[in-house]
Amino acid sequence: MIRHSARCRGFAMCAAIIVFGMVAVTIVSLSAAFSVQAGRAYSQSQDAQLRELLLAGAQAARARLDSQSAFPVTIPLPSSLSDQGATLLLTRQSPQSPDAAVIDIQASLPHHALAQRLQFSHASGTWQLIDAQLNP
Repeated sequence: MIRHSARCRGFAMCAAIIVFGMVAVTIVSLSAAFSVQAGRAYSQSQDAQLRELLLAGAQAARARLDSQSAFPVTIPLPSSLSDQGATLLLTRQSPQSPDAAVIDIQASLPHHALAQRLQFSHASGTWQLIDAQLNP
């Protein structure tokens, strides 16, 4: 009987070690998956913020064209964005005609940036957006 119980304890010890190993592998796998998802969520939030900045830049570009303001210009941003290092720059390409304008918008955050090129046409006393290209 003594030999039989010693064998059972050895089997139980091996089974416990295998179970602990499987738990450790599962914890490491879950940690890696969580880390990847957190990085992806952060990147997507940065992309969304940059797209919003490009939309704001398009509105500012049209307003500056309507008021015949000078280019290039850095658009002032709310402190919540500027504290994060966000910038929004508008530059006007050399006009090919007085009734056409091409504006480049560059939105950037630290380690991330997007650009957009807008083409405007002047008709009926106002500037109309006729084309937009993301990351020209």
